[in-house]
Amino acid sequence: MEIEDQTAQAVVKEVIDILEISEQEFGMTHQTLGSNPQTAEYVMAAQQGKLSGPKLNSQPSLSKQQTLTAFEISQRLTMEQMESLKNKKPPESGDQMEMMIQMMVEQAKMQDKMFFEAGVENEEFEDSLMYFVQKDPEVQKKMQEYMLKMRSQMGGMPGMGM
Repeated sequence: MEIEDQTAQAVVKEVIDILEISEQEFGMTHQTLGSNPQTAEYVMAAQQGKLSGPKLNSQPSLSKQQTLTAFEISQRLTMEQMESLKNKKPPESGDQMEMMIQMMVEQAKMQDKMFFEAGVENEEFEDSLMYFVQKDPEVQKKMQEYMLKMRSQMGGMPGMGM
């Protein structure tokens, strides 16, 4: 197990060097993504080595406009979820597993709301979003704006100060 840990640390250091960020920035981003119901599932999958990359070069199933519409709905739902998390007390037991399960339940609820409002499955939306973020300046700009909004929102959450 020690060799795996050393390898993981070497990979993280290489990523940090390539991204030109500090270990602290990497840790804060990881914590932020792990705490956000919309991205926590991916962080957990990546930690378990179960994350497969998006099909960036294949044509998306949603049009750019459908993707942007779903993205707006997703943003609103995420902001609503974050607002509700601000007011929610953590389980009294402080059990990390219970907290993770609660986050996954909230994520599933949010995906259901997204389907009912946008008419698209979350995986389909995410694949299309990743495609357009790689290829379209307008979508890239919308994503940057969203990330800035998320960062400012996270700064207002208890234990999330940046």
